[in-house]
Amino acid sequence: MVREHGITLAGIPAKDLIDFIPANDLQKEIFVTMQEWGNEIISGQWKMDNKWAQPFVAIMYCRMLHSLKTGRINSKLSGVQWAKSTLESRWAGLIQRAWDERPNPSLKVRQPAETIAVKDTIEFVRFAIELGQSYEFDT
Repeated sequence: MVREHGITLAGIPAKDLIDFIPANDLQKEIFVTMQEWGNEIISGQWKMDNKWAQPFVAIMYCRMLHSLKTGRINSKLSGVQWAKSTLESRWAGLIQRAWDERPNPSLKVRQPAETIAVKDTIEFVRFAIELGQSYEFDT
């Protein structure tokens, strides 16, 4: 994001400081992150016990799937919009609720996540990893 969309306020432009990352390399790294972080989430090692963490996970998996599909880093909003319009409709409610929960993170981190939202997000993570395996990029 910084390399492609960063605004130089002073000094050398980001494109001159940060090497280009080929799409396939980016996709491989994203998929590894999806799997490793997903394992931590599914096992309970990474806690989604508050109203900040649970939506964050859902949004980030939308974003990672979108980036896997496109071969470039996309915004959270574009990932959410893509996921709602592309993925199975059963995920649309979870994704929209996650997006709606974004305001006031300093408050949300102190509020417990709903048990059903955590359960559904874990299922979404499993789904996203499985779907990611079907995308075509050189592993």
